[in-house]
Amino acid sequence: MSGNIMVVAEDDGDAEIGWDYGFSPFLGGLEMDSIGATAAGRAVRMLGARPVGSMQTPAILTPWVASDILSILSASFLADNLQKGKSMLLGRMGEQVFSSHVTIVDDGLYPGGMASSPFDDEGFPHQRTVLVSEGVVQGFLYDQHTANKENRGSTGNAGRHGIKAPPWVETTNCYIPNGSFTPDGLVSSLEEGLMLTDLIGLHTADPISGDFSVGAAGLWIKGGEAAFPVKGIVISGNLMDLFNNVDGAGTDLAFYGKTGAPSLRISTLNVAGTDN
Repeated sequence: MSGNIMVVAEDDGDAEIGWDYGFSPFLGGLEMDSIGATAAGRAVRMLGARPVGSMQTPAILTPWVASDILSILSASFLADNLQKGKSMLLGRMGEQVFSSHVTIVDDGLYPGGMASSPFDDEGFPHQRTVLVSEGVVQGFLYDQHTANKENRGSTGNAGRHGIKAPPWVETTNCYIPNGSFTPDGLVSSLEEGLMLTDLIGLHTADPISGDFSVGAAGLWIKGGEAAFPVKGIVISGNLMDLFNNVDGAGTDLAFYGKTGAPSLRISTLNVAGTDN
């Protein structure tokens, strides 16, 4: 069961949108009151948002933003993309490619996960596969077809769009585990920087090169506290560099569908805004 809501907050001619999403394998676990309250709070806190100047700045990715970015990166762990040369991780097995704060797991048995079940769509048992451990690439995801090409076993990652469709490789519950910082601790650790709460157009990121340039919104942090809301900016860079610049992870892991992440602190991020 899942639920989501989008609300509008207005004040003196200014209008901002807020949203939230939640899911549970049990109806009783779906807290719609909390979803609505969170969406309303997000809309209200963005009232009066304005751009900042162009700069390189430390940043915090909220769980929604970090999950959204991870969903783009996750395509590079699919064996089908690797075998076709369409992965930015091609030939990087065993290498330190990300920050030591980054671990990535695909777990088809994750308790309460949206993609959790005993077997994949070929009948192979689901399993927990560590893709990245402390920044080092440890593995990739296979169905039986792609596994046969490398004379290895399936990782239980076959999916189908329907009973008549052939299987293909897909992630199950793909996530970055919790780190050691509380969400408030991450914010208070930032003397000045940007907390990203929303990205616009991330689907335009190149899944092969990892390059991206997308619209963004969030909160400007000063002295470890939220100073004012920010919108009308663009962030750019490369996904590989972004995850290499992670210098802290929160304890607030949240899933948005099959993908989840905690808050992540980034040491430096390119921001294009307005220069007066």
